[in-house]
Amino acid sequence: MNKLSFIFIGLLISGLSLAQVPSTIPAADGQDFPGTQICTDVEFQNTGSPGYGPYLQLTVPVGLNYSTTELFGLTVPTTFVGTFPLTPPHELIDPVTGQTVTGNPGDSF
Repeated sequence: MNKLSFIFIGLLISGLSLAQVPSTIPAADGQDFPGTQICTDVEFQNTGSPGYGPYLQLTVPVGLNYSTTELFGLTVPTTFVGTFPLTPPHELIDPVTGQTVTGNPGDSF
């Protein structure tokens, strides 16, 4: 086998490796007063081989408002997808993945 064959086989096998599975750890303590603004950190932990950075799906319950997100001191662009319908199915389409996301009626996504 020549060198090109080994490179091709290596690329083929690397495509079969498992992608990272991100998990989040929110750090809200629930001790804030109604009507006040809070800041909270969300820590990402990836498992598996290196891959792409994750994105965060945020569902905001009825009665709460979302303000902004920052990463490394810079504002991160966000997309308001919509409000989950009050009648079943309580679903919206994720614009990044195209998959259906189910949420609580009236919550924002």
